[in-house]
This record gives sequence, C-alpha cells and structure tokens, in this order.
Amino acid sequence: MNYFILDDLFERMASEGKTHFTPHYICERSGNSDPDRNSILEITQYLLSLCTKGTVVPLFDVECPGGDSDFTVSDPSLITEEPRYCSYCGMEYTPNPNRIWVSFNFTDEYKNHVKKKRGTCRTEPTPGPYSAEPLRSWSQHKSCGHPAIIRTW
Repeated sequence: MNYFILDDLFERMASEGKTHFTPHYICERSGNSDPDRNSILEITQYLLSLCTKGTVVPLFDVECPGGDSDFTVSDPSLITEEPRYCSYCGMEYTPNPNRIWVSFNFTDEYKNHVKKKRGTCRTEPTPGPYSAEPLRSWSQHKSCGHPAIIRTW
C-alpha cells in the first residue's frame, strides 16, 4: 500500500468537502475497484492511525437486519442494546455489536490545514506570451472557489 497516494487522496477529498467515508470507499477511490478483506483492513488501520494525528475522527454506523445504516454515533458506548425501529425501513430490531461499521470524517483542523495549504490554486493560468494584455474579467474556479483570471483577447 502506498501511503503517499492515500495522503494525496485525503487532501483532495478534504478540499472537495467529502464527509462520512468508509475504508471500502477509500480502496475504490485509490484505484482498487475490487478490494479484498486485507486491503480494507489495511486502509482501516491506516485511517485509525490518522485519528491520533488529528486528521480524521471515527464514526460508528449501526446497521439494521435489513442492511440499512440506521444511525451513526461518535462513540460505540452510546449504542444501547434496546429494541428500536430502523429510520429507513421501519424494521424493529435490537442493535447488534457485530453489525456496527466504522466510517470517518475529516477534522475541522485538517480541513483548515488543507484549505490553507491549497491557498494558491494549482490550476491558475501561468503567464503566456499575451500576459501584457489587460485583464478583462475575473471569475472563480468551480472546483475550489479561488479567483481565476479569464483573459479575453
């Protein structure tokens, strides 16, 4: 597993505003379209290591017997083993500790760090042979919101 690729991916995802992502999603987004159990486990362990660095926070999704992710908590001790109704399918069930899945969100500190680090958009035009021409209009990049120079000659 190439952790540099994952770190670059996390920066892109944070700048895109991605939230509530799973290790399986990270596997697919990093180019592994058919991840096996070991790949998902390795990604999960890496994401958990990032929790201690302040990059991500874990979330715990409780799945109903129908396969729906009924609710999410930040601490698994908040999950009570009391009967409830699934908010999606309406099925009555008791949360099962074997049907709790981990997902992640970026911390606000990490999102702010990425925002500052990417303060200068990498897609800004570089000066060309016509750079002495007057600027006619300003716009914003759709992907990042940074100012973009639009030259009209």
